[in-house]
Parts: sequence; structure tokens; C-alpha cells
Amino acid sequence: MIDQEDLHRIDRRIGWIMSLGGAVLLLGQAPFFLVARADYPMWWHVGVGLLAATVLFLAGAGWALSHRVLAVCWRAAPTVGMILMLTSFLGYRGPQDPQQLPWILAFDATLSAYLMLWLTPWVAAAGTLVIAVLVPVSALLFTGGIPQVVLAAMPVHMSNIGFIALFVGIRAQMIATRSAARAAAQGQARQTTARVEAEHREHVSRMLHDEVLSVLTAALRTRGAPSQELRGSAEGALALLAAPWRVPPQEARTAGPRSHG
Repeated sequence: MIDQEDLHRIDRRIGWIMSLGGAVLLLGQAPFFLVARADYPMWWHVGVGLLAATVLFLAGAGWALSHRVLAVCWRAAPTVGMILMLTSFLGYRGPQDPQQLPWILAFDATLSAYLMLWLTPWVAAAGTLVIAVLVPVSALLFTGGIPQVVLAAMPVHMSNIGFIALFVGIRAQMIATRSAARAAAQGQARQTTARVEAEHREHVSRMLHDEVLSVLTAALRTRGAPSQELRGSAEGALALLAAPWRVPPQEARTAGPRSHG
């Protein structure tokens, strides 16, 4: 498993890639869509312009923004976009059979893709289909019919669901890769810890062996009352017997056998 920070890092990278793709679509297609800009009211152009600026901003700085800021943008952009799509023919004053689509459709794929960064894949896929029908619904509501150019574009924009599937797969693969890397690192850390603990026990056992045996040997050779040096050595050996595993690993590695004659 990966922690929340890793997940945020993955989503930041995926969201940045989405925004880069949206910027390419926007800069490449919007000029053609804007040929019919006089057919739509100014307030609508301002709204779409701000939304387009948000996508460009995320493409330029999305890799460095905090997850909190990105999460707000990923939620706000599709929500505002759906409102603008639903009102795209409100105030429309062009010909009854327009030849150009509303220019918000130049980057609707990016708005759809943002959904998967904060919704489950199935809900995001459903949201993509909803986005694809909002402009036709707007035309039907506010003009009484669906222009041929809008109707013909519906299947193309419904295919944006493929972007959801693509990015869901990429995200799942990135999560799996990161999880495997973290598991490998944790396994290596456990092996290192086990090795250090084994070395610790080995050194402590050696110290116990040397201390206790040296004291016993010295005691057997001593006649009469034990000397002060022998008393000190015995106290040290008793301390090791009382708490042998409390010896720090560094001390265990550096301490050598001590002999008492």
C-alpha cells in the first residue's frame, strides 16, 4: 500500500499531463471555433475564457502546486464547464443552423478527464457522457432544436470516455509500481533490522560468555576473600545477566572480550 502523500504525488503528475493535453487542444482548435464568436454573448465568452485560462495555468504550473489548490481546480473546472455548456445557447444570436460548435468544446476532453481525479471511475465515466450531451441539450432548450453540426459532434465527444479509461489505467499502474517499490524498501529494511538484531545478540552472547567465564575462572583461582577488582568484575557480570539485551548495538559491536587474571 502507498500513503496519502504518494497518492497525491501520482494525481499531481496525472493532472499535469491532462492539463498539458488540454492546452494543446485549446491552442490548436480554439481559433477555428472562435470564428463564430459573435454568435454568443460576451458573458459566456468571459466564462469560457476564464475556464480556458485555468487549464493553461494548470498546464504551466500544475506540477508545482499543492494538492489542496489542485483539488479545488480539478473540481471547479468541470463543474463550471458543465454550467457553461448547459448555457451555451442561452443568448445565442447566430444563424439557425450554425456551422461552428461552441468553443468550450475545444477542451471538453480535459474537463472530462479531471473528473477521475476526484470521482470513482464509474462515476467519472458517467459524468463524461453527461458532459457530451450538455451542448445538444442547451441547443434544444434555448433554440428549440439541435443543429446538425452539434448532433454530428456528439459521438466524437462521447468518445472522451476513452480518456477516462486510459488515465484510470495509467493511475492504477503508477500506484502498483509505487506500492511494489515501497514493499521492496520495507522488506529490505526488515532484513537490515533482522541482521543488526542478530549481530547484537551474537555480540551480547559473546560478552556474557567472556565476562561470566572470566569472573568464574578468577574466583576459582582466588584464595580467601575476593579482591576489590574481582568484586567489580562480578558486579558487571551480574548486571549483564540481569539485562543482557539492553546493551546498545554500537556498544555490542565495539566491545571486545575482557579477561581478568
